[in-house]
Amino acid sequence: MKTALIPSTAVCAFVASLSIPTSLAASDAQLAAVLADKTLIYRKAAIKTARNGRMTGKVGPQGAWRLDGAWEIKDGKFCGTVKRPVAFAGTRCSNMELTRDSMTISGFNGNPVKWKIQ
Repeated sequence: MKTALIPSTAVCAFVASLSIPTSLAASDAQLAAVLADKTLIYRKAAIKTARNGRMTGKVGPQGAWRLDGAWEIKDGKFCGTVKRPVAFAGTRCSNMELTRDSMTISGFNGNPVKWKIQ
């Protein structure tokens, strides 16, 4: 994977054209703006990331568990605080990689999970 530094004014171009570690790309506020008010989809799971930091949706292998919590970008990492489902409760930050239409983070088992951004 090729990495590059991106000027803070070029966040949209970055998201549209490159795949790079976000810690090299832009400020936390700029990265949060890219993911705000979007839906992240992985298999049957769908998570909505509201601009106000709220995170809601359905998760689990069949997308059957209701998710409720908060999200933020901290030091270039995607951080989620889950309240529900209780099995996933707590705060966790993962390195992330953004492309034009996806975000890849570490899943709960440590393997990379590629979420489609809509």
